[in-house]
Amino acid sequence: MINGRNDTAVSTAAHGAVQVITLSRPQYRNAIDTAMCGELTRALEQAGSNEGIRAILLQGAGRAFCAGGDIHDMPLQQRYDSALRHTAAYQKAAKLLYDMPKPVVCAVNGAAAGAGFSLALACDVIIAGETARFIQAFGQVGLVPDCGSTFLLARSIGRHRAKELIFSGRSLTAAEAQQYGIVSQVVPDGQLEQTALSLAEQFAQGPTLAMSLAKSAIDRGFTLTADQALELETHSQCRCFLSEDYLSGKDAFMQHISPIFEGK
Repeated sequence: MINGRNDTAVSTAAHGAVQVITLSRPQYRNAIDTAMCGELTRALEQAGSNEGIRAILLQGAGRAFCAGGDIHDMPLQQRYDSALRHTAAYQKAAKLLYDMPKPVVCAVNGAAAGAGFSLALACDVIIAGETARFIQAFGQVGLVPDCGSTFLLARSIGRHRAKELIFSGRSLTAAEAQQYGIVSQVVPDGQLEQTALSLAEQFAQGPTLAMSLAKSAIDRGFTLTADQALELETHSQCRCFLSEDYLSGKDAFMQHISPIFEGK
């Protein structure tokens, strides 16, 4: 595991232009409590605003990616206001991942359960170790999926499969998750971190503006008409034509050399 600054439950390490964010409560299988959620939010905000960071890798320390929300930290009193504050903090972290204007790679080792599954879905690409498991565990404690799962899971695998996974709470193997289209690659556990980091490094060398605009167009496309999607593509393409990355890429293509993009 890449070492870096430690914020108790979330550690960060800059690896070139890649910011590695590690969920670091391995003794609790990286279950998320309020403090950890705040640390993750701050780490994502800092990575998003740092111009030197061009891609992000999200991973978990120890035997699991994330076991979900820490049951001991969930609201005890049946009060709407306390439940709202608790849930809103988790939703904010997931939204930062989903809206991140930089590519986000997620490396899933072991269990990605409940909110852990949701956080993985909020990333752009998921690489899984061969022993990884994906579980919509919310129903086990009488809760509805949060952190974006009701939105993202159905868009990843279709509404009927999403409902079946949420209602049953059954575990998906890494191979099944790949078959469903949730996971891009399944690799041996010992190769997970390096594979995910290499992919994040590849993304960090790409045309950051174009990738950010493509990411936004794809995510927004689910709620747009075909005409609206084409209009969004047009505006996005015009922005790219005016960018330095386009000029660099065009010149490199004409000279038959590898382009160097600076994200401008």
